[in-house]
Amino acid sequence: MDKGHTIFHKLLSIAGLLLLFFPCVTWGLWVAIGSSREELSRAERTRVFLEFFPAALQTTESIAVAALVCCLLAVVFGTIGLKSAKGFYKGMGVLTLLIAAFVGFLTMITFL
Repeated sequence: MDKGHTIFHKLLSIAGLLLLFFPCVTWGLWVAIGSSREELSRAERTRVFLEFFPAALQTTESIAVAALVCCLLAVVFGTIGLKSAKGFYKGMGVLTLLIAAFVGFLTMITFL
C-alpha cells in the first residue's frame, strides 16, 4: 500500500476520534446539569440544557440526531482507518469504534 493511502487512513482514524467530541460533550453536559440541578423538574433541566446550543439545535431531538450522526461518521471513519492502520492508529481506531458505540447508545436512551 502506498504511503499516501496509509496517511489518509491515519487521518480518518484521527477524524473519527475528533467527531466524538460533540456527542461526548453533549452527553456530559446533560449529566452535569441533571446531577447539579436536582431541584429542577425535567422540563426546567431541559430548558437549561438547551440554552447552551445555537438556534438550529433547540430541541433535544435535533441534538440527539446531530450526536448520532457524529457517532455514525466516527464509526465509518474509524472502520476505514483500520484497514491499513498499525500500532497506535489501530488502537485509536478500535477505541473510536468502542466509544462511538457506547456514546451513541447513551444518546439514544437519554435523549430519544
